[in-house]
Amino acid sequence: MILITGGTSFNSSHFIKNIDEDLIVLLNKTKPKILQDNIIYFENLKEFKKSEFRKEVKTIINFASSYNTKNELIPNFKSSFALLLKLFRMTRNMKLETIINIGSYFQDIEKEKSSSYVMIKNLTDFYFSKIVKKIKYFNLKIGDTYGSDDTRNKIFKHLVSNKRNKKILFSGNPKDLFYLTYISDITNALSYIIKNAELFKQSSISLIKLYGHAITLEELVNYYKSINNLNFELIFESGVVRRPGLKNTKYDFSFLLDAQNIKNLKNI
Repeated sequence: MILITGGTSFNSSHFIKNIDEDLIVLLNKTKPKILQDNIIYFENLKEFKKSEFRKEVKTIINFASSYNTKNELIPNFKSSFALLLKLFRMTRNMKLETIINIGSYFQDIEKEKSSSYVMIKNLTDFYFSKIVKKIKYFNLKIGDTYGSDDTRNKIFKHLVSNKRNKKILFSGNPKDLFYLTYISDITNALSYIIKNAELFKQSSISLIKLYGHAITLEELVNYYKSINNLNFELIFESGVVRRPGLKNTKYDFSFLLDAQNIKNLKNI
């Protein structure tokens, strides 16, 4: 069985709906249930710990560790490291073989290294890849995720909500860089890792890249305009580049995506 944290969030829900495996989902109180025969829900850790299903978990996928917008230390620690550690202790010495932690390219941005999110992400990587034995650990580093029906307060929601306006104001700088990951890329990557689990377990692979090449905010918006035949004026509010490029990134494995990974922007 596969244990999913993060409930039915945007990133996890696509995987949940499109994977043909028995799933255990730790429910997030703010997210609705996806009603499928292959899903067992648990309201909290205590409920899960008492269950016999914890003895059947072979893979943990930690979607709960997504970026905390306020960058607060305690919420980041609880959702990324502490939660995963508790689940590991509940399921180790049984059938658990693999842990996949959903990371971010933010871990490779120099100016973000001192943020609580990145420090705790790196702590999680270090502990589970260097300290924990007999369990295969992966950090799947994703980019700026997008897809249809995304209600999160991101650039893509802003575009869709305002695309019929004559002018659209963007709080960023035209040279801000994005690294895109389409939502189905996450599902496909996780499915590949799970189906080839034996091969991955025999390798030294731990850090995995899953995002496209850099694209500027201006390029992204202009491409969106072009494929949708829109004619709004772009206004950028910031004179400072707040999303710089990546330097000296290191990965053990990289999924091959379509260059800047923008072809699916028409589908949002």
